[in-house]
Amino acid sequence: MTAPTRLEPARKIRTVYSGGHLLEPTVDHFPCERIEPALGDETAAAGFLLDVDGEPLDSLPLAVEVVLRALRVRA
Repeated sequence: MTAPTRLEPARKIRTVYSGGHLLEPTVDHFPCERIEPALGDETAAAGFLLDVDGEPLDSLPLAVEVVLRALRVRA
């Protein structure tokens, strides 16, 4: 598989909202309650900034955990 071009992610960003990105061969999707993303290259990890829903989150290392029933959602 070849590396994506710099424009490819920009073209496919709309598919995130419909769930279409899950069909991409480069996307891994799995259920979990805790995740600790990491990069093998410490220099790259130091400059790798995380973004969630357009908001800056933090940098690596980071641990994210789902707390069941922590929020009450009203429809």
